[in-house]
Amino acid sequence: MMHLDSKTLDQFNAIGPQKEKDNPLVVVTFAINREGAYYYATDYDPNSQTFFGYIRGSECDGYQHFGFSKLKIEELREISTYVHREPQPIQTLIPELACTNRAKKLQSIRGISFSRNLKDRTV
Repeated sequence: MMHLDSKTLDQFNAIGPQKEKDNPLVVVTFAINREGAYYYATDYDPNSQTFFGYIRGSECDGYQHFGFSKLKIEELREISTYVHREPQPIQTLIPELACTNRAKKLQSIRGISFSRNLKDRTV
């Protein structure tokens, strides 16, 4: 079973809960080499040993909870773990999230409709 070291736990504790933030800081990134998936951990609950963060490259990209079991820790050799010495804003690591967040805010504030196809975009 994989565990986080005390420095990493201290980073999560110092930053505190980030679920409601638009641009949370990523403390740890897990890369599943075989799947090409990335798990960006922004929160960690030591009691339940679960993370909250953004999952990219899996069947359902987005923010969600995940634990060591979801990371298939039994195959450690296929997982690369990056502990960020300086936690990075998620929108730095995944720039398209910044565009998505801005578009959602504009849409909710101004009632603007956005389409994936730029030709069909209405503003």
